[in-house]
Amino acid sequence: MNSVKTAEKLIYEEETTKNYFGIAGDDDLNNLLLEMILGNKGFANTASAQTVGGTNALFIAALFIAKFYPLSSTVYISDPSWPNHRQIFKNVGFNIELYPYYDESKKTVNFDLLIKSIQSAPVASIFLLHACAHNPTGSDLTSDQWEQVGMELKKRQHLTIVDFAYQGFASGSTEEDSAGLRKLVDLKVRPIFAYSCSKNFSMYGERFGLVGIMCENEKEAERVKSQLKIIIRSSFSNPPIHGAKIIKKILTTPELRLKWKHELKEIGNRLREIRFEMCKKLLDASHKKEGFFDYLIRQKGMFWYSGLSSEEVDYLRDEYHIYMTQEGRINVASVTSSNIDYVCMAIGKVFGCRKELNSLL
Repeated sequence: MNSVKTAEKLIYEEETTKNYFGIAGDDDLNNLLLEMILGNKGFANTASAQTVGGTNALFIAALFIAKFYPLSSTVYISDPSWPNHRQIFKNVGFNIELYPYYDESKKTVNFDLLIKSIQSAPVASIFLLHACAHNPTGSDLTSDQWEQVGMELKKRQHLTIVDFAYQGFASGSTEEDSAGLRKLVDLKVRPIFAYSCSKNFSMYGERFGLVGIMCENEKEAERVKSQLKIIIRSSFSNPPIHGAKIIKKILTTPELRLKWKHELKEIGNRLREIRFEMCKKLLDASHKKEGFFDYLIRQKGMFWYSGLSSEEVDYLRDEYHIYMTQEGRINVASVTSSNIDYVCMAIGKVFGCRKELNSLL
């Protein structure tokens, strides 16, 4: 992003030290991000700390829950979900249960089964949700569904973790993509959330994340933050400073913040344009009926959850050198004007002759 490059140049010219941040990072920056994530909803009652990326935010949250939440040793994760979710919580000692999330036949959220899972899980269980741009399905809850989910989580007294890795990537708007998490806050669910700046600031390698724990009041937030710092001290001691300084420079410089928001919206627009273009080309290549690939357009974020089988994924890799995860998740951001025809030709052929092809695989 050009806003990141500009901020980095300014930091290079202004920087006079490479000293540590405090254990929880730069509190002013943490508060700027909390405002962007939560708006004015529960801001003062949230304990937060900088982490080494969003993955580490989840890990620190897992360590905190294992230490201070004795009511459940099981974490409920969506089926499907980002594979690392399972590994992170298993490494800390949690059992993993899956809750139904995606209806493969309808290519959308299986909301009835999701709600039933929340209702049937033991009281005070632990549920992990995706804030937006669900990974891998790209299928998000609607506003009304978030409200129903929040009400059931509250009623069953479940502890809720929200993985917020893609703010701005679902809709192009940081406000719109925060709506689900903010709905939970409105309903007094008080979630724990893990936030990443890897995607929306295009700074994967700088490893900036934030863990936030919503508390009953400011005094409780102070105590919780103290415990987070104890956990962090024995984990990575102090967070990286360079990426944090870039993000702070952008968020505190009006013209850079405006430029960053514009660039983020452009990324979102490009992803949507690629989805529409792929849909047209896949229809042509596969000879499927109009509407067959509409789920590609409905899905949000970086990925297309294609529905290709693992055998079809292997075939595309071996025959066409097209790569995706084994579950058929395709990175839409990697599709460009120079490769879209080839990609859609190959994938379209597989969809167009699935019966014949699968009989040979």
